Amino acid sequence: MPFSDGPSAADQQLIDHAARHGVTVTAKQLAVWRRAGLLPGNTPGGGLGRGRGSTSAPPPESFDLVLALARRAGRGKRPTDLALLLFADGHPVPETTVRAAFRAAVDSVSPPGGDGHPDSSEALEDQVDRVAGRLSEAGRAFTLVPARARRIDEAIAHLLGAPPAELAELDKNAEPTPMTPQDALLAAVTVILGGTMSVQEMGDLLRAMNPGIAVHPFASLVETTQQDVPEAADLVMADDGSLTFLTEGDARNLLRDLAETAALEDLAAGWRTAQQVREWALSFCERVETELAAG
Repeated sequence: MPFSDGPSAADQQLIDHAARHGVTVTAKQLAVWRRAGLLPGNTPGGGLGRGRGSTSAPPPESFDLVLALARRAGRGKRPTDLALLLFADGHPVPETTVRAAFRAAVDSVSPPGGDGHPDSSEALEDQVDRVAGRLSEAGRAFTLVPARARRIDEAIAHLLGAPPAELAELDKNAEPTPMTPQDALLAAVTVILGGTMSVQEMGDLLRAMNPGIAVHPFASLVETTQQDVPEAADLVMADDGSLTFLTEGDARNLLRDLAETAALEDLAAGWRTAQQVREWALSFCERVETELAAG
């Protein structure tokens, strides 16, 4: 029914339901959410007879969805954002909409200086070289560690002073290779496009994440993986010394496949886990900062 004639009886039920819960919803909003696949259409009912048309009713899940959409929607929120937010909250967002939102998130990942859909026939080395050239021209770099974490690391180093000899002995690399922020960005691009990273690059990256600390036992552990645990390294190590994380090739293709085929329960668990990791990291920063402030 045209908006100028007022909402349908079914839509009015949803509007009234929202009002009873303290949120405002309009017929236009309902139409926008339906076009975006976030809200199912009303279910046709029986005819009214004598040429008076037919009735319709909102599906039962629409009532909770309308409340969630009204509370989550806002300026700058795209339909794909809303789909994933509601999905993570456990609301019955249509499956096709959820999977499309995950695919859109993958498609938004584009290497700096590259594009979202590189030529699959182009060799990995050529892709990386092309991206590296554009990075160099643009002067792009990669922020390895957020400023808050860097301040915490510096405070810990100042408080502890020189590392104890027992800790220093665990770092077996006497001449580590420095990695600049631009090198780190290029390494990240290589992982996205090829799914692999050399063990040496991993060690360099870990050291670059905390350049103010004299010893890095964990980085050293990674760098000596092949020597320390050769039988385990064979499971993930390629002949060229690279560590394989994903299927060979553009990692985004694997993510798109997961978005299309993974069980919704697994997608929800992965999404919630990503949120929980961020919450844990922020909470960890707060606890450490409190202890540092107390000396």
